[in-house]
Amino acid sequence: MTSSTVIISVILILFSLTILGTLGYFIFKPTRELILRSRSKSELAKKLDMIQRFDTLLENGAPLDAIPHLSSILFLDIPRSAENLSGIREINQAFLARALALSEKLGAHIPNIEVVETLIVERGELTQLLFKAKYSYETILEKRENDGKSLPRWSLNEFERKEGEIESSLSINLKNLKSEINKLELSLKQGSIGEYLIH
Repeated sequence: MTSSTVIISVILILFSLTILGTLGYFIFKPTRELILRSRSKSELAKKLDMIQRFDTLLENGAPLDAIPHLSSILFLDIPRSAENLSGIREINQAFLARALALSEKLGAHIPNIEVVETLIVERGELTQLLFKAKYSYETILEKRENDGKSLPRWSLNEFERKEGEIESSLSINLKNLKSEINKLELSLKQGSIGEYLIH
């Protein structure tokens, strides 16, 4: 076998591997996305179960027992798919509605309910920004790869910087939100003590 034949054979092998890799990406990408969506839906389903458990306790006249279950309704994790952002907003709104319903049952006042609501809304907006940044990056990267070009280092650094800023804001938001939720639960417990002492 001559050296030119060997070179041609290597080129053909590399070309075949590139084709197979590209086909594999487009074949398995939808499957991966489907798995991620299914996982996110199962995460939402768990939260819906928690809401039902909380509602049952409230309906059965056990508001004190419902307090520890209230915070478990909140969806604070970053979802695996942007598809469920609207569902997460509804679940977190359900948390606020049930916090108010519980305060009414216990005769308790929640002084920081507006702060909690603001932080929940802010978290939803930041999460949406994070997914938009990721989608923008993936779209530009895929377009350049299709054109046979690589992404410039400065562009990659800019995407990473933007993503890092959003993730940092989400971390701060989570810390503040957990602190306010603790205050909210304390207000409910203190209100319940007064309510049950009167009775």
